[in-house]
Amino acid sequence: MAKITEVNFKVSRADADRIKKICQRGWAVDWLRASYADFVSMRMDVTAVHCNGNPLRHADLLAADDFNFLHDMSGICNCLDRNTGKLTRNFRPRFSRPARDPDVGFGPMFNRLDRARRTA
Repeated sequence: MAKITEVNFKVSRADADRIKKICQRGWAVDWLRASYADFVSMRMDVTAVHCNGNPLRHADLLAADDFNFLHDMSGICNCLDRNTGKLTRNFRPRFSRPARDPDVGFGPMFNRLDRARRTA
C-alpha cells in the first residue's frame, strides 16, 4: 500500500503576501489564467511548490522579466504533482533557491559558485 502524504501549505505571513503578489501578476496573463479554475488554485500551486521541496526566491520571481516569470509560472502549472506538492518531469524553476545538498538540484559546483558570488 502506498504511503499517503499530505501536501504542506504552511508559509509565513510575509511569504503568503509575496505569493499573492506573484499570482496577481500571473493572473493578469490571459493564457496562464486560462490554465487555472480560479485564483486560489494558482496560489495553492505556487505555495505547494515553495513548501514541498522547491523553495522559491519570491522577490526575484516577482521582479523577473516576463519571459522568465512566465517560464516558471507555466512550468509550475504544468509540472506540479498536486497529490505530493513536488515538481515532475525534471522541471526546476529558474527562481528556485539553490540546493545546498550536493545530490540535489544543480550540484556541488553550482553551490560553490553561488557561495563565492554571495561572499564577493
